[in-house]
Formats: sequence, structure tokens, C-alpha cells
Amino acid sequence: MRHFNAFHWFTRINYWFNLLVGALRLVLAGYFYGRLAGINILIKKKNYEWIGIAYGLLTLWIGMLMGSTVGFLDEGLDNIGTGDNPFVDYYYKLLFWVACFDFIPEIIVVLWFGRRIKLNGKKVH
Repeated sequence: MRHFNAFHWFTRINYWFNLLVGALRLVLAGYFYGRLAGINILIKKKNYEWIGIAYGLLTLWIGMLMGSTVGFLDEGLDNIGTGDNPFVDYYYKLLFWVACFDFIPEIIVVLWFGRRIKLNGKKVH
């Protein structure tokens, strides 16, 4: 039972709405930028590695910024001018940790996705 509770940590937190908004924006950004990546790779014949990395980072950053903005508007605005710096707490720290831990896995995933788009595009043509 302890493992079940550890896996469902997000049901016991006060910032579930931030995670929900961030996840929805991440999916929407992935859909939008994935379409643009497909157009650039298949129709414009651009390099799938660089296109995948560029649109992958945009997708990640958009989802992160949207989720952070919800928290900043909800809690951070009240802390402006106090000892806390909400801009550092809600944006800079998150960008730092995402860059540290998500950069390498993101590169691997988007290179794989970009290659899959290119290979599946060759099958269609």
C-alpha cells in the first residue's frame, strides 16, 4: 500500500491545478509544434535532428512556463516586495532544474521522434 501512496503523490498536494495546466499545455504545445516539425521535416526537407531539438525544447518550455505561471499568479504575486523573490522561485529555479535533469532525456526522445517522422514520411511518399 505504501508504494501505491508514493506513486499517487499528486493527489495529496495543493498545486494539482498547476500540474494539470502544465500537462495540458504540454500536450497542446506538443501537438502544435509536432505538426510544425512534421512540415519542416517532410515538406521543407530540413534536418530532423535540429528541428526535433528546437521544437522539443519549445514544447517543454511552454508546458513548464504555463504551469509555473499558474502558481506565480496564485501565490507569487502576494510575495512581490517581501523577502521572497517569486520570479526566482517560480521561473528561474524551475528552468534550472528542468535544464539539468530533462535536457539529455529530451534530446534522446526528440531525436527518436524526428527520425520516426522522417522514416514514416518516406513510406507515405
